[in-house]
Amino acid sequence: MFSKTIVNRLWKKVMGIELIGDVMDLQIKERGTNPALTEKLVQMMKYLNFDTKAFLSVLYRTQAYQSEITKKELTPGEDYHFPGPVLRRLSAEQLWDSMSSILYEKPDEFLNQPKAHVEHLIYEKVKNTETAQLIEYFKTIAVTDKSIYENFGTYKHQGKKLRGFQRASDLLAPTRPDHFLSEFGASDRRQIESSSSEPTIPQALYLMNSGYIEGSIVRKPTTLLNQALSSTKDHSTKIETLSLGLLCRLPTSTEKSKMRKHLKEFGIQGQFDILWALLNSNEFKFYK
Repeated sequence: MFSKTIVNRLWKKVMGIELIGDVMDLQIKERGTNPALTEKLVQMMKYLNFDTKAFLSVLYRTQAYQSEITKKELTPGEDYHFPGPVLRRLSAEQLWDSMSSILYEKPDEFLNQPKAHVEHLIYEKVKNTETAQLIEYFKTIAVTDKSIYENFGTYKHQGKKLRGFQRASDLLAPTRPDHFLSEFGASDRRQIESSSSEPTIPQALYLMNSGYIEGSIVRKPTTLLNQALSSTKDHSTKIETLSLGLLCRLPTSTEKSKMRKHLKEFGIQGQFDILWALLNSNEFKFYK
């Protein structure tokens, strides 16, 4: 049962829909619409000694995963025979990391470096403190509802400020209720499976109207993407840079024509408009 459960969870992570039943209510006798495939994957998981990374590596190399995404909306209980992954929104963490990759040339520069963490600075501050003093310190935090991270919101590593768009895996979890990750369905860590990638109206409004997105991504001149855009005055180059940077593909002839017209009419504001529009497009937010 354990092998089948973990296979089902990882399959859903990769394909967007369970192989067998419901990940939250899997029954012992369930084998799904393709019992032979279920048994094959269960045996493979055992053969790999439950190495989830190796198992995912196999799934990502299958023709089923690499096939075109199914855009048809499935009704509850409908059998699905996996001609390809199902259409779904990127997870909160994937969206966050996608945005960080257009901000910085090396978004992983500070990944997993202890000295780049607030916790490291807190440790340096309290490591020589007497136990009794520490107990009193934490008691004060508990009764006053203060945060242990107070006064450590902005910090430096090797002379560089680290703030905002670190990789999602390097941020505190769970994040604040008003943080992007929480708004877009990141797990609150209260249950095993509490994350969600279901798109919502508040999420759409957040991307369209957030001053943080506008100031930190769209209009900020020091981002990797905006620096690349400012390095050329050629509209065709700008259009290709925007499309490759956000959609990972070259623009179509129709898109080129519309973007070129907008850039010619509105200049730098037109550039911001196109960046904002692509950032809010379903092609940016969904698997394709």
